[in-house]
Amino acid sequence: MNNIIWEKSWIIQIKIILLLTISAMVVAGCGNDEANSNNSEIALGILGDHIDEYGSVHEISRTHWRNGSVYGNSEYRVLQIDTEVNYLVARNDDANAYNPGKYSRFDWTTHAGNLFYCQSAFAEDTALAAVNATPPDSTDPGTGGCAAFPWTQMPQGSIDVKGLYLDAFGGSHAITQTLWDQSDAIFTFLFHIIEADNSLGYLLAENDAANSFNPGFFSRFYWTTYLDNLYYCQDVFNAASPDDARAATPPDATDPTAGGCGGFSWTNLTP
Repeated sequence: MNNIIWEKSWIIQIKIILLLTISAMVVAGCGNDEANSNNSEIALGILGDHIDEYGSVHEISRTHWRNGSVYGNSEYRVLQIDTEVNYLVARNDDANAYNPGKYSRFDWTTHAGNLFYCQSAFAEDTALAAVNATPPDSTDPGTGGCAAFPWTQMPQGSIDVKGLYLDAFGGSHAITQTLWDQSDAIFTFLFHIIEADNSLGYLLAENDAANSFNPGFFSRFYWTTYLDNLYYCQDVFNAASPDDARAATPPDATDPTAGGCGGFSWTNLTP
């Protein structure tokens, strides 16, 4: 009888030891997964919204790189990401104005606390060719190393007015890093953002080709906060070029509720 009790006790102790060991392994494994995840996120610092030093806008995820600039809007389908070397390979969208259907490689680096990127390949025939493209020189990205040019710095993040809003006339606004979508009971207008500056509070956009008014022209939007309320003014809506839109006299933001936007008050946006 004593032997049976001793054997049961021993078996119970062994099970406890095994359970503790397995628990420790699981916890350690989770910790490693969390550390690896954090390291991956750090390595993927290029992900997210950016405004580069030229005012061009970028919306970058694990699946797409969308870019708006004065040269047009481009989209790249991400196929492969290397978190050790810090580059990704993507297929150029078929609708891109330049090199549609080809393959690109984007490298990124940080230097003196600043984020830079280089599109080191942009017209390869295969994804493998883009992978094997000669990496850019990241020694001093601010002065050179991206072919014959400096890398492009990304000093700003998301556009300040990015979000979902209603205006005082019942219209809705959905603003992303690359698109301003305005809708009401009758019309929908799309504006493809090509330039932005948070410090000046403005953006330039190309009017969608399907817009009911001024399709294919260029618009400028300013925004400001007055008495804790957000207002915007589309002071340019039919410019022939981005330069023309940019050169127009800015609206008066002294009191957006009283005027200053081409003879009208600014439009209030509420989340």
